[in-house]
Amino acid sequence: MTNKNLGIYIHIPFCKARCAYCNFVSTADLSLRDAYIDALLEEIPNRAFEFCDYTVDTMYIGGGTPTSLQSGDLTRIINRIKDCFNLNLSEFTVECNPESFENKAEELKGIGVTRLSFGVQSTNDTTLKRIGRLHDRDTALRALETSLFVTDNVSADIMLDLPSETLADVEHTLNDLADKVKHISAYALTVEDNTPMRKSGYVTDDDLERSMYDATRETLANKSFNRYEVSNFARKGYECRHNLKYWKMDEYLGLGVAAHSYCNGIRYAETDCIEDYIDGKPRTVIERTATDAENEFIMLSLRLDEGLPFKKFKELFGIDFANGREDALKRLNKCLDISNERVKISDEYVYVGNAIIAELLKPKDV
Repeated sequence: MTNKNLGIYIHIPFCKARCAYCNFVSTADLSLRDAYIDALLEEIPNRAFEFCDYTVDTMYIGGGTPTSLQSGDLTRIINRIKDCFNLNLSEFTVECNPESFENKAEELKGIGVTRLSFGVQSTNDTTLKRIGRLHDRDTALRALETSLFVTDNVSADIMLDLPSETLADVEHTLNDLADKVKHISAYALTVEDNTPMRKSGYVTDDDLERSMYDATRETLANKSFNRYEVSNFARKGYECRHNLKYWKMDEYLGLGVAAHSYCNGIRYAETDCIEDYIDGKPRTVIERTATDAENEFIMLSLRLDEGLPFKKFKELFGIDFANGREDALKRLNKCLDISNERVKISDEYVYVGNAIIAELLKPKDV
């Protein structure tokens, strides 16, 4: 008899083309792609026996571009999941890129997808070309319209502070998207090592990012989007249920290279090397102390607009949240909204939330 819920995340680390700011693997390497799918299909039943008393209520397929796989690959993966796990899905998300969506729309509908997340990044054609995206504005907007064939629960990701991107560009992107989707994720650009953008010497602008974030929050609020997490905005009832599991420290299983899992208070990580994953390298346990767990809960909870619930904190760690933090809470009083039930970061201080959270963490164990 199943009595616990589980989210499943499946990582597909392939893109049709390498973007300027990421390190995904090109689908041009067909032998690697096919071997990866085979390894994933083998991993699914190997993990399933650990979760026979769980019901999978959310599923999320992400990574490079799941829709860039060959026709039928996603169906094979989902059929294996259905064969091995107890499913009662309240949400099933697949990440898409606009240029690879239309040819996969029918397959996505057939496997039961209920939510789509598009990597739009911008609707400025010059910006898109500069960062190596394969779609343009018209392709993105057409894909969002076509997505209604699959579901009306659609999300779009945008990036802030892309090369030569202006505040006006971000506002235009938001206005292009807001009437076509139910959810928008707005991420400040992080330039990863060994990417073309890093090698070009591009450096992000903190002040511009802050202005872009404030404009995003204001624009979306005026269009009836609520900010429910630092980077995530949704119309009422369209918050991403799967991602909320991460922020609330609910249990989830990650499948595929570089995927992470959290179950029974333990975190696991798959190897981040595709060749090692294909060869069957075992996952590793991420060592965490009691202090690590407490700090992790604080960091994740305070990203959410609903904040950190005192009752759950005490249930998990056996102490009151304020214990040992009296001075920090007093010092940060103007930055926090504190009630009898919870603490949250005030709206006007969300952008500098990481600095506020750092003040509330315990020193790491030595």
